[in-house]
Amino acid sequence: HGLPLLVTKPTRELAMLSREDFLMIKQLHQRGAHLVDIAHQIGCCERTVRRHLAALQATVDGGGCRSLLYYSS
Repeated sequence: HGLPLLVTKPTRELAMLSREDFLMIKQLHQRGAHLVDIAHQIGCCERTVRRHLAALQATVDGGGCRSLLYYSS
């Protein structure tokens, strides 16, 4: 006992990213922005950006992540 409680700042990781966030990730990546910079601007972690870009690539290649197919237009 006596240890301070760690209070973490709420992040957007707890909620799903919006369609606008997904489109911004796509657009910034096409412009050559680094993953960490995209993540900082969106307010999520780099891993989330990487996953969204991988899902986008999967839809382009004709593979999985059909739920994100809607966002790729």
